[in-house]
Amino acid sequence: MVNQGRGLCILIVDDEPLIRRALARRLKKQRVALAGGPDEVHKLLAQGQRPDVVLTDYDLGAGRTGLEVVEEVWRVCPEALIYIITGEPDGVPASLTIKVTGVHCKGSAEVNELLAKLKVGERPTGQK
Repeated sequence: MVNQGRGLCILIVDDEPLIRRALARRLKKQRVALAGGPDEVHKLLAQGQRPDVVLTDYDLGAGRTGLEVVEEVWRVCPEALIYIITGEPDGVPASLTIKVTGVHCKGSAEVNELLAKLKVGERPTGQK
């Protein structure tokens, strides 16, 4: 856990540490956990972390993808809202997009709106 806030529990998954930390800084009033990939997500969930919201990159390096994160989170806490935030949203398979709340391009207006809601502890509206 990076931030010990009292609001939403947000899990940020990205293989780039700078991106993880930048997102965590924007959400400093919330409880934020960071993971570099699916293995770390598995460990956090096994330790009892139960995120309200998951922000994950799709390409997690070394052949790993956000699909692994989505499946692991769905298995343990299906009520979590899951957003894929990626540099190439067109590269996300359609079969995965039906399992997540949203797919957004890094730096887009949609991501900024989502982060603004999360920053103040507002649970975004989603499909779940």
